[in-house]
Amino acid sequence: MSKLKFNLLVSTFILCGLILVDYSLSTDLSLYIKGFLIVTLIMYIAYLVTKFKNKKES
Repeated sequence: MSKLKFNLLVSTFILCGLILVDYSLSTDLSLYIKGFLIVTLIMYIAYLVTKFKNKKES
């Protein structure tokens, strides 16, 4: 398994865990945490994809 696929798999598990934890939190706190973590996760995935595309081109 390539490092990119492994990192995407880990990111997916983190997101699933976040969704499960979300149901046990109050609404305001839940939205704040979810928004912050999802944006961070999306930025990390975009960084990984860009990094590996640049590595392939080199």
